[in-house]
Amino acid sequence: MKLRFWKGESPETIPMDAPEFSAESSGWKGTAQEKSTHPGAIYLLQLADERFALKDGAGYLIPWEKLYSLLSDSDHVSSLHLLKLPQTSRLRPAIRSHGTPTDTNFRVTLEAWIAESGEELLAERLGAVLTMPGQDLLLPQSAFTLLEAMAELAQCGEDWDADRRMLQMGKVQEAARWAGATMDRYLEHSPVVVANKLEINLKQHEAAEAQIVEVEPRPIGAPEGWLSQFDRYQSVRGRYDVTDAEGGMSHVVLSSQVREVGQQIKSMPGRRLAGKQADAFMHNPYAVLGEAAAQVISPERFAEAKRTAGIDEWELELQPADVDGSWDAVLVDSVGKSESVFVGSFHASEFDSLLEEASGSEGLGVARWKKHRVLLSGLTLESLARLRQAHFKEAVGSVIGVETLFDLAHYSDRVVGFDGKPIIVPKVQGSSPAEDWIKGAGEFVAVDPATGTATEGRLSTNDVQEFGERVDLAEREGHINVAVPGIEKEIPTPEARAWMKELTKPAGEKRIESLKNPAPAEKLSLRILHNIEELEYPSEETEQARVKDVYEAPAALRPEVALKDHQVEGVAWMQGRMRQRGDGVRGVLLADDMGLGKTLQALTLMAWYRQTAPAPKPCLIVAPVSLLENWKAEIAKFLDGRQGATLTLYGEHLALHRLSAREIGPELRELGVKKALNPGFAHGAAFVLTTYETLRDYQLSMAREKWGVLVCDEAQKIKTPSAMVTRSAKAMQADFKIACTGTPVENSLADLWCLFDFFQPGLLDSLTKFTKVFRQQIELRSEGHEQKVEVLREQISPWVLRRMKAEVADLKPKTELPCELAMSAKQRGLYAAAARRFRETVDSGEGGDTAALSLLHQLRQICANPLAAADDRSEFLSLDEHLRHSPKLAWLIEKLQEIQATGEKVIVFTEFRDIQRLIQRAIASRLSYQASIVNGSTSVEAGADDSRQIIIDAFQAKPDFGVIVLSTTAVGFGVNIQAANHVIHFTRPWNPAKEDQATDRAYRIGQEKEVFVYYPTVLGDGFESFEERVAKRLATKRKLSNDMLAPEQGLTLEEFSDLSLGFSE
Repeated sequence: MKLRFWKGESPETIPMDAPEFSAESSGWKGTAQEKSTHPGAIYLLQLADERFALKDGAGYLIPWEKLYSLLSDSDHVSSLHLLKLPQTSRLRPAIRSHGTPTDTNFRVTLEAWIAESGEELLAERLGAVLTMPGQDLLLPQSAFTLLEAMAELAQCGEDWDADRRMLQMGKVQEAARWAGATMDRYLEHSPVVVANKLEINLKQHEAAEAQIVEVEPRPIGAPEGWLSQFDRYQSVRGRYDVTDAEGGMSHVVLSSQVREVGQQIKSMPGRRLAGKQADAFMHNPYAVLGEAAAQVISPERFAEAKRTAGIDEWELELQPADVDGSWDAVLVDSVGKSESVFVGSFHASEFDSLLEEASGSEGLGVARWKKHRVLLSGLTLESLARLRQAHFKEAVGSVIGVETLFDLAHYSDRVVGFDGKPIIVPKVQGSSPAEDWIKGAGEFVAVDPATGTATEGRLSTNDVQEFGERVDLAEREGHINVAVPGIEKEIPTPEARAWMKELTKPAGEKRIESLKNPAPAEKLSLRILHNIEELEYPSEETEQARVKDVYEAPAALRPEVALKDHQVEGVAWMQGRMRQRGDGVRGVLLADDMGLGKTLQALTLMAWYRQTAPAPKPCLIVAPVSLLENWKAEIAKFLDGRQGATLTLYGEHLALHRLSAREIGPELRELGVKKALNPGFAHGAAFVLTTYETLRDYQLSMAREKWGVLVCDEAQKIKTPSAMVTRSAKAMQADFKIACTGTPVENSLADLWCLFDFFQPGLLDSLTKFTKVFRQQIELRSEGHEQKVEVLREQISPWVLRRMKAEVADLKPKTELPCELAMSAKQRGLYAAAARRFRETVDSGEGGDTAALSLLHQLRQICANPLAAADDRSEFLSLDEHLRHSPKLAWLIEKLQEIQATGEKVIVFTEFRDIQRLIQRAIASRLSYQASIVNGSTSVEAGADDSRQIIIDAFQAKPDFGVIVLSTTAVGFGVNIQAANHVIHFTRPWNPAKEDQATDRAYRIGQEKEVFVYYPTVLGDGFESFEERVAKRLATKRKLSNDMLAPEQGLTLEEFSDLSLGFSE
């Protein structure tokens, strides 16, 4: 029997300790030996890890309901043969009743099994297995369900009343129909409707001003006359006997949940509701009928009942009409959005009642307006927001004016104009046969941003000379703008210098063209002094003398919140830098390692600012949308609310604060203003949460606000100088700016420059000069680059706070242990052949990088799992064979035995599934421990508690020694395994950051023991092996990856190009 699963295998390669399986009343049991290396036994252990199997004495029991789940799970189809299940039965049961449900000894029994030929057969049953002469058969799930329902009825005692027996009879009938069973005459002609679900029919009645809704409940499957029987009694009964149209009798038996819902309907006078009660019921029947209703009434069926009854629910769309003060009202179908009804045009005051009703309808989700039921959903909320804005406009005047929008006084002094609609553009013409160029004279076009009108003018020779003198003076004295002679309009000093370069060039070199009729911009954006080619916008001079960092806890910090020592130090440091704003300090870079609490530190600082500033401004938090909910949660968790309200400016909440296209107006739209927020949108808010996309799209509105503290979380989002989102962030005006990121340098040092240009512009000069002074030498690693790194590090040090986990006193020590292992003879032979192929591929250029990477994978496999590289059926070779040829596997088992003696836990990392199974098998055989395997794609039974986290939690909860095998893809954000203090990287990723992230699953805050990290490495015999090269390169790159000034490090194909030289012939 064992050999049939591995057809073609020789007997000596097959483990002989295969599990034995048998049926029990409660499930299918396998008696696997603890040290078994048979694939069937290992599969049982996997099922136990995934909660499909339960430990039961010397084996594992798969409960029948779990087994049927396995049979329908595509992930397990290829492995089910290992369970040695019997063939599925095609027999149909024949059942017979004894008595009626009014009898205390009422039973339904199995009479026979009907074969496809019609022959009646007898069989013994144990659980879901039938035993017949010469064969065992597995019952299909339908037949098993029927027999279990019959068995439950047979076990009923005197505490069961007739209604409960009738209910069980209905379950038997339902299962019998599913199984295709033959029933006797009583069961066939005495149908019982088991009422687990209700459908609700609705009828509308008009009475004066109120709408009345009649509620008609009906159990699904009940005959037509059921409702009259329901109404006959004052209270809900457990059973209703209903005569159908043909004179037959149906028994409708209500489940406890249906009875509970029915009683709520009974409490309605005449099963009717009126006014707001009816509205509340229509919108959310579950809130009216109680918790049981969610299990009893289908939302889809209820929605259909409303449509059938003609009960419409609308969303309200309002748009300003052409007539002053009027609004066009359109009702939009709330379901399909395909139907709409124009109601008419109304003055804004006619919506006051709707606004009042909506304000008082919290929890109802619906309001009444002119007899229409209006849902308080996204479209309606947006329309109501427009109404509120209309009232606001009437109170404060124009929402947004052209002159106000283009007044640079309202923006940061870094904002110097508006892209897409130049304010002043020089017009220089080259010489031509028809016109001589007068050196020093030039024309210009002045564009009025309010109207877009272009006015031409000319600079005389004297004007150009005076203009040059003004530019020189502005550059000497640090003025931002220069007035143009003749019109006395200002332009940015760097732009003025560019004009002078053009105006003083020979005629043939003139490049600036006329913009006599500039086209309207598609989308207006802010133009800033970008500091790229030249330093146009320097910070004020900064004093290097530091004040003492003193921590002041804000009163808004909840008393139960205790900051860790490093967090107190971080907040104190930021408070100290913020106190130096008068000395020119405008912001900082908070670059702490992941998991050290950057969010809490920033929130504490902002709460302190709100408390201590004489006139605190709103604080702006910009983050990816995936992190904003965490910010909201932590604000509520750590602060008690006295700091002020939080405004969410993203998602559906954005609709409450943005202006419609009509409110923006045609003038501004023509000038490129497509999106804007209601003036004063941040009024009264302490914190404003928004996304980078919102900051970019609504930059004109956001940049006009004056912020207290501006935090950019995941600040690498603004690392690209030319990106619109980066320019938008730099255009914000704030008292203090914080860039939060654990990876300030992802690709190059230009990332770091861009972050500093955001919060402390000018400290690193222009990007061009920064590149010449630092980037070229450091990134090309030319001679003396180490000294340049230290110079840069010293220059930025006062503005940067970066702590790694290893530096935090709360963490236990971490010891890294490289383990060098000699190659086996088998590996040397396999490695030599593969290395030669790799060398030939690299030299010939055939196959390109793909072929070279494939061969590198072979080298990697030979080092980690040599027999798999030599034999596709290596999993069926003996464990002794694997241990003899794999020094790494042998080392692992020996190391795990040492750790087992200490009673500590281990994480083994490898992303290769065949190696995972081999490790699991070896641990089970040599250590008598069933190690779980967790991959990023771990799939388990839906609805059960056997998720990846459950497996990890179970591993952590078990006392003493334990091993878990993890893939590096399964160790993303949130996977914490502090119970383990030994980490073994059996195979290694090519990126040190990914490897460190894996290690950090155990090495993090909360770890109570010293952590040991092992890197087993297979060495070459007189040559450098693949794993040696990986280890050396990762060690080098890890030093850089831990250095904030180094870009993300990863191995490249070129770093292995000379790897096979040890095998040259």
